[in-house]
Amino acid sequence: MFRDYFRRVAKVKSWTTPDELIQHLTLALEGPAAEVLRDFDDIVPTAIDDLWERLKHRFGNVVESREAMRKFEARWQSDTETLVEFEQGLRSMFKLAWPTASTETRDATLKRRFEDVVSSAELLQYLHPSTSSRSDFRTNCREGAYLSFDDENYEVEESCPCRRGT
Repeated sequence: MFRDYFRRVAKVKSWTTPDELIQHLTLALEGPAAEVLRDFDDIVPTAIDDLWERLKHRFGNVVESREAMRKFEARWQSDTETLVEFEQGLRSMFKLAWPTASTETRDATLKRRFEDVVSSAELLQYLHPSTSSRSDFRTNCREGAYLSFDDENYEVEESCPCRRGT
């Protein structure tokens, strides 16, 4: 988040050279973030990338992962959100929260969360384990919601009971 903010400010202020970027970034760091500057060589050509890596190592991995876990567990399907949008949002948050999870763990967790929060009663009858012939998340979505998957590209067919708001 800070990196995105810094990039927006740099664009507005026209800081384009690595020297300008590193100068302004080092000045912007305070407290624990400024501690990463100890023994930091800001003269090397890769200084800006090196500093971002240090900051990511110090703050990013744990904070991003923890925040993604929190968002994953708090995520609900909104009234205007299609089922596909909701499912993709869950997948994205899961990948950030648990990047090394096995396929089995991923599918079981996504399926559980999906069933817990999806707001279509018609769809829930298809996703319930007693009515589904398979236990993996992608297959349940395909069977229950008439989703046609092609790895990262998928569409909801017109007859799908989950096509709310589209």
